[in-house]
Amino acid sequence: MKNKPLVWRENLKQGRSNDLKKKKLIIAVETNDTGGIKRVYFDQLENYSCKKLHKIFDKHISKSTSIKTDKWTAYNPLKKEFDLKQIKSDKGKSSKELHNMIHHVKSWLRGTFSWVRKEHIQKYLDEFSYRINRSIYKENIFDLFLNRMMNTQKIYIKTL
Repeated sequence: MKNKPLVWRENLKQGRSNDLKKKKLIIAVETNDTGGIKRVYFDQLENYSCKKLHKIFDKHISKSTSIKTDKWTAYNPLKKEFDLKQIKSDKGKSSKELHNMIHHVKSWLRGTFSWVRKEHIQKYLDEFSYRINRSIYKENIFDLFLNRMMNTQKIYIKTL
């Protein structure tokens, strides 16, 4: 007898959940030429209206950037201002980088914190974004640290 695959969709619904218990987020993932993740940004939303979605676009996305989204209708008004290409989601296969980041941030939150309050979620997401966005500069961090130590004037206990 074959096992049936597990279904993780909420009540077998497609699309975004309006469940009051779930935190509503929008995620922007910038990829490099090879398809790797370069930067990621998160914003907490009150609802999934186009007006609220516009917030992350204005804050983090250049008007000349090529943007790939799923075919969700809330993105349609943004086509007037942004170079937006909508493609079929295909159960997440068309946006692997995005789903990869969703998986990572959920794992990080669940593995690090026992509870995330709604009023603090943006701070946690900003911390995660900072870590990911800085990760491409790993080879430079130690060199920058040494240079700053060597070029900084000495501070003596008397002056503290």
